[in-house]
Amino acid sequence: MANRFQSLTRGSIRRSVGQNLGIVKLGAATSTVDSSSLLDTKNLIGADDEFNGQEVLIYDATGSIVDGESSIVADFASATSDATCAPVFSASITTGDKFEMWKRPWRMSDINEAINQAINEATGRVYPIKETHTAFTESDKYLYDELSGFTHLTRVDYVQSVGTQK
Repeated sequence: MANRFQSLTRGSIRRSVGQNLGIVKLGAATSTVDSSSLLDTKNLIGADDEFNGQEVLIYDATGSIVDGESSIVADFASATSDATCAPVFSASITTGDKFEMWKRPWRMSDINEAINQAINEATGRVYPIKETHTAFTESDKYLYDELSGFTHLTRVDYVQSVGTQK
């Protein structure tokens, strides 16, 4: 039986870490305006400029915006629960688009790096290490039977030309 944590995405782990530390606000847009306005009248409650400088990432997008786009809140208007973001997104944030908003000084890249370090630290302790040292010489072959059964890949070494490079 597979461990349920193995099926989690880095985004869901990051959001869980942020919630447990109280450094992320999660929500969903409640209105569609334009490509710079994130409106959420349920979760973005606070004083003018309260969310300024916070990093925003859109996930589980329902509209035409690209999942995973991020920006910074340039201005927050409490009367309308409007977080104006700059740079603007590629499309309008639409009703139902989910977002995560990180309190300063935290950035998603900091949390992602901490997750990566934890995975690397646990790899040798939790997962059995499986290595293959077979020399592959086919320049146009990208799938190898030797890799079946791997749970994850931590490193690939390759020869690019005469002499080895990693």
